[in-house]
Amino acid sequence: MFTRRPSLQVLTLRRPPRRGHVWQPVTGKVDRNDASWTAAGCREVAEETGITDPLRVYDTGIDFRFEKKGGTFLERLIAFETDGPRPVVLSHEHVDYAWLAWPDAVARMERDIHAEGIRHVIAAVSRESP
Repeated sequence: MFTRRPSLQVLTLRRPPRRGHVWQPVTGKVDRNDASWTAAGCREVAEETGITDPLRVYDTGIDFRFEKKGGTFLERLIAFETDGPRPVVLSHEHVDYAWLAWPDAVARMERDIHAEGIRHVIAAVSRESP
């Protein structure tokens, strides 16, 4: 989730101590009732932030594979643009949030794939007009 207004910023969410107390972007999985990656992303954004009306939704088509708990997982990079840094209603999955300038958001990420995902989104939106 990002905004260009008043400047390019990225939303970061903090996991609780029992989940590593790490910072990350909105993440999630596709549920059985989700019709698409984008539908899953919209649901996850609403669940984790309370934001239900993004300005734009970008399915980047970029997938990341990673190993976790003995399994291989696939994540699709879906980006959501808002009309400014909005207040967030945190779910039980997170304990804090911050809207940060994108280089600061990248530096805060614990997982390389999250930092790389932010870089991909920023590069893509920087090539187009707001």
